[in-house]
Amino acid sequence: MATLNMYPLLVILLLASPYGMIFTSFGIPTSEASNSKTLKECENNISIQCAREIGKSIFEGGTVTDGCCYALVSLGKTCHDLFFNYSLAYKSNVNKSRALAKSTQVWNQCNEITISPTFFAF
Repeated sequence: MATLNMYPLLVILLLASPYGMIFTSFGIPTSEASNSKTLKECENNISIQCAREIGKSIFEGGTVTDGCCYALVSLGKTCHDLFFNYSLAYKSNVNKSRALAKSTQVWNQCNEITISPTFFAF
């Protein structure tokens, strides 16, 4: 008689289980946990004032000061995208495609500010 090999069955059950339950119990980082850690690292490196200013610019039509643009670009595009996606998840009455376009516009404007030469008049 043939015996049932339990190893392939265990692998299938492990992969088919609810996403976070088994992986987190074994200490295997999930992408959600990785994003959460990265988001926390991003939050620790920008002021609340700048985060609000950037969010208001994207979702309410405000402007971003040069100082906050420098702070945002120094964090990088990954942090900007994480902030945007996190904020968007909690906004119910927002046109998502318009918000994404505005987010891209804010990033591009801030990026241009940081790479363009600054001329000083003496």
